[in-house]
Amino acid sequence: MPLTGVKVVDTIVTEMAYIRVTPEGLLLEEIAPGLTVEDVQKATEAKLRVSAELKTM
Repeated sequence: MPLTGVKVVDTIVTEMAYIRVTPEGLLLEEIAPGLTVEDVQKATEAKLRVSAELKTM
């Protein structure tokens, strides 16, 4: 079912990463094994902030 409300999404999960939506922007919290932050950033148009506690999924 499509989302139609404002500010409904608070997390984004893909095969590449777990990203949390925060008031400051998108926060990269987990990354798939074998990938780099640069790989994930190149795959998205959005600017990502990287968590100080970045983990492997």
